[in-house]
Amino acid sequence: MFLEINRRQFKCGRCKKPFSEDLDLVKKKRTYTKRLARKTIQEVLENDIHSVAAKGIVTKDEIERMLKDASEELPNLKPINFENFRIRCLLTWHFI
Repeated sequence: MFLEINRRQFKCGRCKKPFSEDLDLVKKKRTYTKRLARKTIQEVLENDIHSVAAKGIVTKDEIERMLKDASEELPNLKPINFENFRIRCLLTWHFI
């Protein structure tokens, strides 16, 4: 089952610049819900990025974006390259 998120588009009356409505379920400039991100990260902690992406719910790039967003919420962590790193050791303590 999938939840399709359609944000309403508006145009500023003054400058005519388009913008989208803010939704509590979805972060700005994201197409997946916060709940799906948490569930996906939990699955990655139990497996790896490639096997979770192979299920077809989210892409590898979306998973990496979810992990990057989650790591930014953790204090005092330096960014790392997720490409060749299993994130189990980084995020396990935060999500379990």
